[in-house]
Amino acid sequence: MLKQQLQTTVANIDEAATSVLHTRLSTIQSNDASLAKQSKALHARTQDARKLQKSWNSVVRTGRNAMKVLKPTSLIDAQDLGDAGNWASLLDREITFLEQVFQQTQQQ
Repeated sequence: MLKQQLQTTVANIDEAATSVLHTRLSTIQSNDASLAKQSKALHARTQDARKLQKSWNSVVRTGRNAMKVLKPTSLIDAQDLGDAGNWASLLDREITFLEQVFQQTQQQ
């Protein structure tokens, strides 16, 4: 009788432990699938951000090269200097904003 009770108790413990392990394994598999999906989405977004960054780098390089071909400063009147200063200030703000967007994108 005692042997049978012991076997029943061991079987119950085994069933309880197995049930807990199955629940945990199910959770782990679910989390793994979710993480894989999120990782794939993050990779795609990172690739898109890299493409956008390359595009903006090209725009910036083109702008810098265009700035190099400006007429000499001795031939530029005060109005042109003001316009170039305003343009440079605007461009600087835009580039700073884009850098912040890229940093936030990389942090996410």
